[in-house]
Amino acid sequence: MLQLCGPSFGTKTSMALNRLVQWAQKRSVVIENIESKSIKEDAIPKSMRLTAMGRRVPLEWLEQMYMRDADTFAAINHRVRTFMSSRWHIKCEDKKTQEWFEKFLKDARFDIVLKKIELHASIYGNAWVELVRDDKGKIVTFDHIDPKVMDFGRDSNGHILYNDYNNPMYYVQILPVGATVPENKEDRLVQHNSERFVDSSGYGIRLEVDEVSHFVLHTVGDQLDGIGLIEPMYNSLLSKIQMEKDWAYAVKKAAAPLVVAKVGDETHRPTKPMIDSMDKTVKNIQATSTITIPYYNDIDFKTADIKSLEPGLSYYEDKVAASTGVPKPYIIGSGDQTPRSTFKGLNLGYERDITENQRTIAYEAEVQIFSLIAEEYNLPEVPVIEWESVSMEYMDSVAGRLVDYVAAGIIVPDKAVRNIIRQKEGLPNEPDDIEELLLPKASEPTRKNDEYTEESVQEKPKPKPKPKR
Repeated sequence: MLQLCGPSFGTKTSMALNRLVQWAQKRSVVIENIESKSIKEDAIPKSMRLTAMGRRVPLEWLEQMYMRDADTFAAINHRVRTFMSSRWHIKCEDKKTQEWFEKFLKDARFDIVLKKIELHASIYGNAWVELVRDDKGKIVTFDHIDPKVMDFGRDSNGHILYNDYNNPMYYVQILPVGATVPENKEDRLVQHNSERFVDSSGYGIRLEVDEVSHFVLHTVGDQLDGIGLIEPMYNSLLSKIQMEKDWAYAVKKAAAPLVVAKVGDETHRPTKPMIDSMDKTVKNIQATSTITIPYYNDIDFKTADIKSLEPGLSYYEDKVAASTGVPKPYIIGSGDQTPRSTFKGLNLGYERDITENQRTIAYEAEVQIFSLIAEEYNLPEVPVIEWESVSMEYMDSVAGRLVDYVAAGIIVPDKAVRNIIRQKEGLPNEPDDIEELLLPKASEPTRKNDEYTEESVQEKPKPKPKPKR
């Protein structure tokens, strides 16, 4: 045991410090033992809360919390829906390159890739996309990888390995216990240990940085491992689950209250037969039962105080809303208690958060995916992703301003302006010969008895007005 006694410490101070060291040593042993356990199906271990102090929460536990807590599930799914609700398109200066990329991303179902990136980054903090190549070594499609089995290359001490450009040297796809190594991957087998992976076998498959794209939601300092939306509120969610259990028990007791029977009074002392008779009556009592008892006996029903638990439940709902950034009315499906002005401000911050997230993911996709595709296919340009606004109010205000600008003569609705508006509305661009198509056409001569007549092109005389009587 570590001793902290010395000339600079008094006896009482030294004893207190030694007790503190003993407590810390025991706590570290408890944490190490907990990390070796996998989550059970029946309940989340209460001791999981110890991992929050100085240790990252295992990824499997974050996934379990997403699936088990209804408010967390609703909040993250609402973020993903909002993220994908606004349309996006790629933009290139070269028209042929843009058309090529549009077809490539459509065939590779890049919409699904973006949705998975947002969902996985929100839950685990990290999202991993595999760049699938053909026999010629060119990217042909994408596939998402389960974040619970992906990590950075690390040394024997668990430190991330970096290359000369301060980027990860390689990634590792962790093999769970009992997994077999594919025959074509045996030369890539590496030893790997990390505290965030519960069922790791201690080995993994090495993946190069140009084979996988890595996305994060949030990071702290210079660390590469991302932070999602669940980990910051993890301890609160453990307490929330316990609070909901208490709430369910209280509701159950309210539906089936505790029956308390009193037998006798000061002038009628209870006897054992009287008590046994009352006990038998109480045990058989139901909602439709009617009983008759003497005035010196009494029956009372004790119910749990459900209202006292309501503030606690609301407190944890507020925690979920604060951590995810989703306004509380969207999570619980009701906004009766939220003032309209307050909700408008919360919604504005929420939309800005989603917009920033869209820009971040778009930039990483351009750098980690689009640039490699352009290089491998010898394309002259790397496209960029442009998102429309997630705010319907903003889109409506833009439409109103455009009408005002045209009416005031500030904007001329030429073909370029019309195409911009059509793109915003998801419509195809106008054809090049639109001007000719819109011009009125003169009536063509009609054929009669295989000869042309000019009757159809001549103006018919207007009928003379009838004389007035």
